[in-house]
Formats: sequence, C-alpha cells, structure tokens
Amino acid sequence: MRIAGEAGGIWYHGSDKVFSVVREGSTITQWRELAEAFSHQPTVLSYDDHGKIEHNGTKKGYLYIIDEPVQIGVDVYQHPRTTMDAGLEFLTKRPLAVRLIKELDPRLGGEVMSVNTEPIVVEHTYEVPASLVWEAITNVEKMRRWFFEELTDFRPEVGFETEFSHHHEGVDYVHLWKVTEVVPERKITYKWRYGGYPGDSSVTWEIYEVPEGTRLRLIHRGQETFPKDNPAFTRESCQAGWEYFLHEGLAEFFRRPDR
Repeated sequence: MRIAGEAGGIWYHGSDKVFSVVREGSTITQWRELAEAFSHQPTVLSYDDHGKIEHNGTKKGYLYIIDEPVQIGVDVYQHPRTTMDAGLEFLTKRPLAVRLIKELDPRLGGEVMSVNTEPIVVEHTYEVPASLVWEAITNVEKMRRWFFEELTDFRPEVGFETEFSHHHEGVDYVHLWKVTEVVPERKITYKWRYGGYPGDSSVTWEIYEVPEGTRLRLIHRGQETFPKDNPAFTRESCQAGWEYFLHEGLAEFFRRPDR
C-alpha cells in the first residue's frame, strides 16, 4: 500500500486527547483511515494491499484535520523510522492548528459523534497557463464575468477588504471578504463572512501546473459555522455553488475568445 503525499491534500491526525494544536514531532498522514486507527492508540497495527487496517487499539479516539496549509519538507517530513510504506507516515516540524471532525469509540462499533467540519474541496483542470488562472481569480474585471458580477473591487493584497451584495432566492446577502494570504500565481486566501449573520469562514484558491494545463483547487473552511436553519448556508448548497463556479462558470469563461 502506497499513498504519496499530495501537495495541497488534506492531512489527518488521530489522538486519544482533545486539543487545538498538534505539537512538533506529531504524526500526520493523508490516509484518513490510518489516522482513525492511530487515534485508538494501538500497540499492533497492520494493513493489506487493499488498504484494510487491523489493530488492537481500544481507547476512545479523536480524528482531526490539519487546519492550515502543509508543505512537505517545510512543515512536515517523512517519518525516518517508519515501518510502513513510503508516503504514509509524516512528522510535523512545527506546531500545526487542527480541527476536530470526528469522535470514535471502537467499543461502540466506531463513530459516536460526527461534526462535518471538513473543508469543502473542489478542483478543476483548465487547458490554460497558470498566469491566466491567477488573473481570472484575482482581477476584478475578470471575476465579474464568471464569479460575482456585483463585485465592487478586489485586489490580491494582504489586508485588502471588500463588501458587496448578492441577490439569491429573494434575499440580499452582504458578502464581506478580507485577504489574509497571497502567493502570486500560486495561492490566495481570504476570510468570507456574511453581513448580519453569525459565522466565519475562509476561502483558499491554490494553483498547480500539471501536464494538462493548470489545476485550480478551491478549499472552503468553516462553512459549518453559518446558520444551520438557512438553506443557503447548508453544506450541500455551498458544495453545489462551488462546483458550478469551477466546473461551469470558470470553464466557460476560458472558452471565450475575449477572455
């Protein structure tokens, strides 16, 4: 069994304790089921070529996702004494923020509590250079043509803030954005809130050059903090919206001759 660490992929940590930050030297992995098994603190663990895991852990466990960007070689490195296949087990080089997504108890048959706080992740590959994708997600004139036509202003600068109203199913939603991270032509993150509603989320766009062109990955964290009684804020609604933007809106924009 081999899982290569994927740039921009989701990382997991399993523990029998509750906390908000993993310490330096902690084990993390991109194999979710392995992290779940680790959470039960087994002394014996094995897996077969099909990914089936067996272990003797009995403790109540907690599954976390790493709640900040992770770069192999900078934030984590492959466990030097692992007994597992390459690409499965990594150690953290610094403390990393985590978010609890599941509570597990093997004595009760597995999951006992699940709060779906995993980020929404949508990606699409476009047959255009990375520079054009970067322009499409950061140039306000281009963003109005495929994203939000009501967008008043936008600049890829840390600290930049903008506000605009979008009409959806009879309701005007005030969007409040604040840019928090910028890596030109690679990544941009901004806080995403709604005026008059509780909740705080962030949206990250990541750009990767691939043989087919450019892959764009959208990561929406914190969607679950918005009011659960409003259909516009459900995970399903947000997921569908992002899929439309990437798979249809932006894809159609790049097919236009006047893009």
